[in-house]
Amino acid sequence: MRRMATVNLRIVNAMNGKTLYDHNISDVKDGKVQSKGGKEEYECDGTNNNENPFPGPTCTNALHKGTNGNWVG
Repeated sequence: MRRMATVNLRIVNAMNGKTLYDHNISDVKDGKVQSKGGKEEYECDGTNNNENPFPGPTCTNALHKGTNGNWVG
């Protein structure tokens, strides 16, 4: 079962305190996030390599959706 969430995503530049992004993101789902250049995909389902028993939305997927994948981590 895929669970969805709505979160507020705020991204702030740590150097000058300027807010770069501040919006509600809806329908954040668990799933895969692509690495830089889209060469690899990583599972971001909230299970933390099976440490948590149930999958769910993650902050990484909120960041990915909120920035349309325009970030590197």
